[in-house]
Amino acid sequence: MKKESVEGGPYESWQLRIYRHSLKKKQKVKLLHSFIPPLDNKLCLDLGCAKGTISYFLRQMGGRWVSADLDYANLMATRDLVRDNVVQLQPYRFPFQDGSFDVVVALDILEHVEDDEACLREIKRTLKENGEFYLSTPSVGGIHIVNLLKRKSGLTLEEYGHVREGYELEELIKRLEKDGFQVVSSSTYSRFFTEFIEYALNLVYNITFGKRKKEKLRNGHLTISSAEEFKHHQKKLRIYKMVYPILWLLSQGDRMLFFLQGYALLIHAQKVSP
Repeated sequence: MKKESVEGGPYESWQLRIYRHSLKKKQKVKLLHSFIPPLDNKLCLDLGCAKGTISYFLRQMGGRWVSADLDYANLMATRDLVRDNVVQLQPYRFPFQDGSFDVVVALDILEHVEDDEACLREIKRTLKENGEFYLSTPSVGGIHIVNLLKRKSGLTLEEYGHVREGYELEELIKRLEKDGFQVVSSSTYSRFFTEFIEYALNLVYNITFGKRKKEKLRNGHLTISSAEEFKHHQKKLRIYKMVYPILWLLSQGDRMLFFLQGYALLIHAQKVSP
């Protein structure tokens, strides 16, 4: 019989064990909780589920969920965590009928696909009239020193699996409104201190954990992608666990930078009738 992946329990999954010592993902989950109301019996699409970590928390918000991603490896990791309703899809044609979903949550997927306009059209097509759309993506524009550091140190778009660095908030809002969405609210998160720590950790990972250059992964080469890889790096992860409280304390410096735009954005929009 398969053991339960209970958060904080003795059989906690590798995804949740990593999440417990994350910075940026915790900020994202907290923001999602503030944006998304109780979902009751609504049918929801989790588009770009990656390894399933955020999917796990989305399903705790209620509703009936389908988790989808481009990569088969991502889907296997997600299935281990959330168990059911996990689907592989192509970014420009989803295997769902028109108006299937009450809610679509697309977290960090647009920056990974070449034709983001076609992906947005599919999201709109599969949403019901007045359906809710939650979109997160990296933010560009303004003072983004860490993005410059990434490029200078060899953390290219390819390393992250991105085809573009991100989107400027105001431009993306205008684009969504042009494409038939009404933007309800928006916010940014992961300001300088959090983003710099994430950058430093990715740089260390890139140097010491090794690269998977032969694989073309939707998430790039800077994330642990399986339970086997997690187990292989456990000693190094224990060191990170020891220094995590210090990193968390440093990340609180973002509270002083409330007036700056974060390095990631979240938008809540609604599909409107033509």
